[in-house]
Amino acid sequence: MLVSLLFFACNQDPVPTPLDLAEALGPDEVRAGKILDEAALFGGISAEGQCGDFKLYNDRVRFILQGDRPGDYYITGGGSIVDADQVRPEAQPGRDVVDEWVPMMGIGRVQSAETIKVMNDGSGGKRAHIRVSGPETGLSLLEGALGTTNLIPDLGLWIRTDYILEPGTPLVEVTTRLTDADEDAELAMGDLLIASLDAASPWSPGSGLESMNDAEFPWSGFAGKQNEVALAVFSAPGETLRSDAAATVLKGLTRASLGQGPLLNVEKDAPVSWTRYYGVGRDFCELTDAWLALGDEETRTVEGVVEAADGPVAGARVNVLVDGSPFTLCFTDAEGGFSAQVPEDAEVTFLAEGRGPGIFVDLPDGHGPYTPYAGRPVREYALSTLASGAPNIDLAQGRGAGTSDSPLFLGEPGGVVLQTEDGLPFTAFLQRNDAEPSVDARLVTGRPSGGTVSAWALDGSVTLAVEPGSYSLVAHRGIRYETHESTLEVSAGEEVTVEIELVAAYELDGWLVADPHTHGAPSNDGGIPMEHRLAVAAGGGIQVHFGTDHDHVADYRPLLEPMGLEDVLASVLADEASPLVGHINTYPLEAVPNASNGGAWLWWEEILSTTQDIVDHLRVRHEGVVLQMNHPTDSGVASAAGWSPGTIAKPERWSNDFDAIEVLNAGAHDDYTLLFHDLTSRGLRMAPMGVSDSHTYTGGQPGLNVTFLGAGTSDPAEFSSEALREAMKSRRTVVSMGPWLDLSIDPGSEVEGPQILEVSVHSPSWIQVDELRLLENGVVVETVSAPFDASVSFSLSPSADAYYVVEAEGATDLSPVWPGKRPWAMTSPIFLDTDGDGWTAPLSPL
Repeated sequence: MLVSLLFFACNQDPVPTPLDLAEALGPDEVRAGKILDEAALFGGISAEGQCGDFKLYNDRVRFILQGDRPGDYYITGGGSIVDADQVRPEAQPGRDVVDEWVPMMGIGRVQSAETIKVMNDGSGGKRAHIRVSGPETGLSLLEGALGTTNLIPDLGLWIRTDYILEPGTPLVEVTTRLTDADEDAELAMGDLLIASLDAASPWSPGSGLESMNDAEFPWSGFAGKQNEVALAVFSAPGETLRSDAAATVLKGLTRASLGQGPLLNVEKDAPVSWTRYYGVGRDFCELTDAWLALGDEETRTVEGVVEAADGPVAGARVNVLVDGSPFTLCFTDAEGGFSAQVPEDAEVTFLAEGRGPGIFVDLPDGHGPYTPYAGRPVREYALSTLASGAPNIDLAQGRGAGTSDSPLFLGEPGGVVLQTEDGLPFTAFLQRNDAEPSVDARLVTGRPSGGTVSAWALDGSVTLAVEPGSYSLVAHRGIRYETHESTLEVSAGEEVTVEIELVAAYELDGWLVADPHTHGAPSNDGGIPMEHRLAVAAGGGIQVHFGTDHDHVADYRPLLEPMGLEDVLASVLADEASPLVGHINTYPLEAVPNASNGGAWLWWEEILSTTQDIVDHLRVRHEGVVLQMNHPTDSGVASAAGWSPGTIAKPERWSNDFDAIEVLNAGAHDDYTLLFHDLTSRGLRMAPMGVSDSHTYTGGQPGLNVTFLGAGTSDPAEFSSEALREAMKSRRTVVSMGPWLDLSIDPGSEVEGPQILEVSVHSPSWIQVDELRLLENGVVVETVSAPFDASVSFSLSPSADAYYVVEAEGATDLSPVWPGKRPWAMTSPIFLDTDGDGWTAPLSPL
């Protein structure tokens, strides 16, 4: 498969190039050039390299600088590094985790690349050199977020950034030179590195995995959560980087690593420059070894082998501590070995860990992470590996951490196989029954959900490696199914198989379970890869996934078939437009070829003055789009507009032109429903929606906070964009945290005269509903307590036009799956026209 994919070219008649940038290099070779053949590209969760970009590489590392084209993250201009990875064995997918890597001259001042020139292509064997030149410009993301284009004063700077790579090193020397200042200024030089939090964790010497604020450090970077890669920004020898409060706005917007270098006095007609190093490699030890070699400090080699009862441990993570403080981090090789350079007189200790991230998804070993913005052969190879696998990366899991007495000795894991006869997706959590061992949070990988091991099966089976001990197992398939609970005793070196039965409590007719607001890797604050997001959705009983990534149109649909999910899960192409005046979901969409971020609206590049302008723009941009008001009273449109019942304090921040509104977001609903009833009572008809707004594996309780969508089918394979538009136009939704409410009159419909409404409540045994409530114009007018008959009858006979909503609620929490959460559901309104002259709202307009 790989060989055939490498022959895709950038166009049908590629311009000949003197250098083959796909060629593997030897230890004394280095190359730089413009990419004219897609075979020179490499993959990863953040890969976005394209033909026309520039590649800088040797036998150890490879970097791609964006050419003259729109970028696919928050900095659209060219000239900065967008992809970085180590050189990998043949057929092993790339592991780029770089979203943005760009020099910054003071907070928010970046370079606008006018020219990108290969100064030395490296064919002479000494160095490869790419130069980027251009004037300063304000970081549009920061200016757009604050609604101004005049935030960052123009100093008239001309900026030249040189990227130089020599053979045999994982470090690129980066030198930025400033000239032509209009006036004197003091600038904090630095680099903005935004990496995918889905795949990598921030790490800095001195603090390790813990965050660092208002501190100085020699370097800072990201370590791959699956040992896939490490990348870092290094100061010049003898200098330090800083993280301070001035960067908090940018960090909040981008979840970035912002390393600021020296404060430089920029004087008119007096050039200044600063040098630092960008590194990418197998682990931090490889990078710090190369960095230490740049300085004059004497060093020595420390090394060791991580072992366990079953032999040497490959893929363990070894913290190298100097004077008790984290200094660097090694990943052990196939024989369990590691080595690192440290200062000659340093007191060195180690601590190994092999817990792993505690996340297991039933996908082939070594599969490549998918990104919608990579070149075609990269995307297609990643898809092929989701079905057939690829050469693996060693990762120790289920082995715990070393101790002060035995820092390089780990445990032997036990295996757990979970399987169902029906072969359908499911979710499982294992919680230790004894106390979780105490660990140093600087050095040892944290666990999701306070100590659980989490797993998702795609085809009815998933295998886990866990530390020996006693576990409580909970398996589920969302709110329509019964659960499985059992206790497991797991022994080292042995495998336990558990047969799981998850029975459907009821069937749906013409309805599908949807989650119309979720996030994955394309979101700047996403914490889960795209393929894992689909596995979590399917395992939680979701039948329609919405890929509402922040400011990205990212297509998840190509993943369904290679993952074997095409019969149980549909995916909607969508975007969460995320200006600070309120987030808006837009769907269903179509990706725009060769457009930045898949054709998403780049609100920070095109500042619109009012919310109505934004809504109008989105409707013109995406024909037939559904617009959904997200978390409206929590940093949403309603809070930005200063809504209170009956009143909008800031009309320029408001629009009546929404098709849907969230009334349930990650378990919260009280404030949202208050808003919903106020708007509905005043004549605004929007479909109520329930969403997880999940950014991680379990955040937002995916599978619990849902929308039952009246799509006219109960088969995800038959779902279509047309069916979605029709369901949203008719407002045929039921919002739920557990129960399914089946109404004799379609939710969202308008009917005439008095009516009898029959309501049936459906749920599995672990979801207990205690009462049904009928609301007329937002006020409870009738309550029926459990136990319910086959159906509950409500008489709808108002004296004037009214709307009716049915709510269900339970007092018992949703253990064992979501302890602390209680059942709740709400239907879309039924609008009752008493005299046939059209429905009239009970209250005056806003």
